[in-house]
Amino acid sequence: IYWLQAEWEPGDLLGYFGDLLSFLGTVSLGIIAIYQTEKANSLSNKLVELELDRRTPYFDIVQSQSYKIGFGEDIDHILKKYDRKNDMLLQPCYIQQKRTGIITSIAAMKIKVQNLGNSAIRNIFIRSFHGTLSVDAPDKYINCVAHYITGNTFINPGERKNLFIEFQEELDENFDTLESQISWVKDNTHILPSFDFELTIITVEGNSYKENISCGTSLSVIQKNNTIIRNLGTLNICIERE
Repeated sequence: IYWLQAEWEPGDLLGYFGDLLSFLGTVSLGIIAIYQTEKANSLSNKLVELELDRRTPYFDIVQSQSYKIGFGEDIDHILKKYDRKNDMLLQPCYIQQKRTGIITSIAAMKIKVQNLGNSAIRNIFIRSFHGTLSVDAPDKYINCVAHYITGNTFINPGERKNLFIEFQEELDENFDTLESQISWVKDNTHILPSFDFELTIITVEGNSYKENISCGTSLSVIQKNNTIIRNLGTLNICIERE
């Protein structure tokens, strides 16, 4: 068909091939730019991940430390040293199946904790807590609950702080006397506190981490009056970014 036939001049042909080569070059440069951008973004994300890992905080128990655990009158002697502006306080409580709301302290101890990470810890929240005070306590005293840590939870990298632990018991109103309910604590010679924490740690940068930590007590013991001295250390620790 005559009117569909193109009349090519030498200059038109050269211009066509020039435009085609220019188009191919532009497409190729676009593909290379996209690839390099994705590679740069991937490298940037890896660097961010490495930096976050490098700045991971580690809430830990000072290893093989000696601590005192007191009963009766010695509870007040230990807790009176608690300074809310500088120290932390944990109050695990053995609760009744039918809540009574009548709480009393049955033991207290002070231990050293530290931040072994590279970022300051601003807040520490308890996700779950499992703790035992004695190896041969009555069944209802095997587990206890702890809802939060009070006091000053800010810990700089490398800093050590005091953590006071006040064991409490929710009393059964059907018992006659207070002494009859907590006599097992005073008479128990197998006091071996151990803890399993699941914590949420918030850094000063606002990053959130989940930490699982287990610690236990050695069998060595020195006992004097109502005070027992033992050694405590971390058995396992695991932390990951949320």
